[in-house]
Amino acid sequence: MTPLSDTQWIKVIRPGSKVYLGGGAACPRLLKDALLRHAQEIGDLTIIHEMPTGTPLWAAQKHENYLRVLLPGPDGRPFGCGPHVEHLPCGRWQVADLVRQGMPGADVALLSVSAPDSQGFCSMGPGIGAALAACDTAAVIIAQINRNIPRVPGQSYIHSSRITYFIEGDQPLAEGKSVGPLPAIIRRMGEYAAQIIPDGATIQAGLGPVAEAVLNALHKHKHLGMHGTVLGDAHMRLILSGAVDNSRKSTDRGVSVVSWLYGSGELYKFAADNPHISIQPGEYVAHPATILRQHRMASINSAAAVDTAGRVLVEPNVSDMPGAAEPDFMRSAALGPDGMSIVVIPSTVGDGPLRRSRILSRVGFEGNPGAMYVEAHHIVTEYGMANIKASSLRERTMEIIEIAHPDFRSDLLEQARDDGLLPSYYRLPPPRSNEEETTASRGVVLRDGHRYVLRPLRPGDEQRLQAFFYTHDEETIQRRYGFAVTRMSQQRAFESACVDQTHDLALGLFGMEQARPVIRAVARYYLDKKGKGAEMAFVVDQRCRRLGIARLLLEEMIAIAAGRGLKRLWAQVDRDNIPMLKLFQQYPAALEPGDEPNTMRVVMELGGQTPPEGPHYSILQRVKEK
Repeated sequence: MTPLSDTQWIKVIRPGSKVYLGGGAACPRLLKDALLRHAQEIGDLTIIHEMPTGTPLWAAQKHENYLRVLLPGPDGRPFGCGPHVEHLPCGRWQVADLVRQGMPGADVALLSVSAPDSQGFCSMGPGIGAALAACDTAAVIIAQINRNIPRVPGQSYIHSSRITYFIEGDQPLAEGKSVGPLPAIIRRMGEYAAQIIPDGATIQAGLGPVAEAVLNALHKHKHLGMHGTVLGDAHMRLILSGAVDNSRKSTDRGVSVVSWLYGSGELYKFAADNPHISIQPGEYVAHPATILRQHRMASINSAAAVDTAGRVLVEPNVSDMPGAAEPDFMRSAALGPDGMSIVVIPSTVGDGPLRRSRILSRVGFEGNPGAMYVEAHHIVTEYGMANIKASSLRERTMEIIEIAHPDFRSDLLEQARDDGLLPSYYRLPPPRSNEEETTASRGVVLRDGHRYVLRPLRPGDEQRLQAFFYTHDEETIQRRYGFAVTRMSQQRAFESACVDQTHDLALGLFGMEQARPVIRAVARYYLDKKGKGAEMAFVVDQRCRRLGIARLLLEEMIAIAAGRGLKRLWAQVDRDNIPMLKLFQQYPAALEPGDEPNTMRVVMELGGQTPPEGPHYSILQRVKEK
C-alpha cells in the first residue's frame, strides 16, 4: 500500500476511467470528495455506484460535461439530478457480472476499509455489493482506512497487499434516519403480513416504515431465518427477540446473510465480530438460485401500485431507505415451491383532493421508465389481505377490490363488471360505519402447532366456503342445516359470505399451511328483531376437531357481541353433542328445552361477563393511535 496525496489523483486515475465507488454506510466519503474535486481536471470519468446514501453530490448538474454516473440494480436516479446520472436496470446479483464483463467494467475501485489485522486483512465492514468483483478487475484499488469500520464476518475482506494506494481518515459511518413512531395504519398492515408468515420461514425485508412494521410484528414467531439485501435496526431487534435463530435455513444455517448493513451506530456495534451475521456479495445473496434454495422464503416488500389482476408495479428506490423494494427477491420467492412474495402497500397515496388509489383496474408505468412488473402471492393493505396465489382472474379481482380503500371500491367494481370479470350476482357488502372494525384479523396458533388466521368472511371467500361445505359429513350437515343439503352453488356460497358485518357476524378460521388459505371453521350470529340478542351457529372441519377451535370462536363471538352492546346469545344444540354443551356451561349458560325434542336451547347472558381465561381482546377491536 502506498499513501496517496491530493496532488497524485490526476496521475493515478486516467481520463476515461471507470471508477467503482463503494456505497452504503461505509461509502469512502474522503475518496469520493477528492474524486469530485479532480473530476473535471481528469475528464470523462464514469462512476459505478451501488446503494447510494446521503446527499448525492455527484448528481449535481455542474458535473454533467465531464462525469457519468451509473446506478446499477433497483436503485434509481435521485430527484433533481442531471442527465449524466443514469439508472442501469438489472438485478443486484447481476451487477458483479456486468463489472467483470466490462459492461461497464471497473478500472479503479474506491473502498472504505478497516485497518489491516495481524494477517494483513482489511474489512469492508457493513457493505460489499459488487466490491469484490470490482477489485478483481480494477488495475488500481484505492482505500480509505477508517478505524470506525467494524469487522463483520463473511466475504467482506481484502488483503492489504491488493490495495494500491490508501489515505487515512476516520469518519463515522452513515446512519439511516429513524422512521419514528409508526402510524396505526402501518402497524396494522405489519400485523396482517405477519399472520401469513409461518414459523421457520426465511425472511427478506428492506428498510422503511412498512418493513419495520412487519418485522416488529414477527417477534413472537419461532425459528425464523434471515437472508436479504440489507439488515437494519428493525432486523437487529427481531434477532435479539429470539425469533431469529436461522436453524431451519436450507443454506447458511445458523447465520443471517445480507449484503449491506444500514442503520444506527448500535447496529454496527451489534454486527462487529458477530458470528451470527455474514456479509456476502450481492451476486450470491440476491441470485435467484440462492433464493430458491432457501427454506420457506418469505419476501416482504412495498410497491407503487397493484391492479385487480394482481400485477405489482415496483419503481426504482429513490428514497434514503436503500433496499425499500427488492424485485430479485419478489420474483424468486414467488417461483419457489414453498416461497411467498408478500406486497404490503397502503391503499391510497396523497391527501385531500390529491388522494388517489394505489389499487387500480389496470396498472401502468405512470411515466417512470424504470418501473417494472413483479409477481406476488399476497397483497396486504390496511383493509386486509388478498391471497392470490393460484387464483383465477375472477378470484383475484374480488379479493383485491375488497382490500382497496372504500372510496374507490365502487369504481373498481364497475370496471371489473364492464370487463366481464365478475358474475352478475357479485356485489359489495352494505356500507360500514367503521371500516377498521370490520376488516381486522389476527393470527392464532392452535394445539397442532399450526398457524391460523381468524377474520370476518368476505365475498371473495365464496369458493373457499363452497369447498368447506363439501368437507362436511352427513351428521355435520344435519346438525348445521337441520336437513340433508347436498349442494352449495357458488352463488349460494357468495350469499353466505357477503354478510353485513355491522349487523350480523360471520367469522372464518383459515388454515395457512397450504399454498392458499383454507377455511377450517365458521362461526355466525344473527341478530333478533329487537337487536338485543343473537342466535349463534358453529361449524368446524371434522379433521380439525379437538384443537380448541370451538372455544376460540365462542370467546371471539362473546367479545364482539358484548362490545356491540348485545344482551344475550343463544344457540340450538343437539342433546347428544356433549362436548359443545359442556363448553357452553363453562361461561356459564342456561339450558332450556330446544325447539326440537332432540335439542337444547343454550342461553348466555352477556352483561359484562368475562370468560374463565381472563380478559379477551376481540379481532374487531378498533386500532387506536398511540
